[in-house]
Amino acid sequence: MATIIRVNGTTEEVEMDKEDGLLQMQKIVGGYIEAVPVDGGYLIVNEDGRREGLSRNSKACDLYGGLIVGDVLFCTSEEFEEDDYEGPEEAPCPGVPL
Repeated sequence: MATIIRVNGTTEEVEMDKEDGLLQMQKIVGGYIEAVPVDGGYLIVNEDGRREGLSRNSKACDLYGGLIVGDVLFCTSEEFEEDDYEGPEEAPCPGVPL
């Protein structure tokens, strides 16, 4: 089980969906994701969170030892394998390469 860590300090356990995991993570963090390595796994964060002015996430900051903003998802290394969460296999628009 992965854990959502919200900026308000609450947490929620979630089961990751291997088929729609990327979309699930993007929905949780509110945008494109970035995986930040921490002890025991990864924090999945909004890669544009600082630029978008998202609020500081104190619990995530404690795990990382630096500034983390927005709601995040904590996954163990086993739960998050980058190859499991690739984007679409086909170009989203005809004629546009991936």
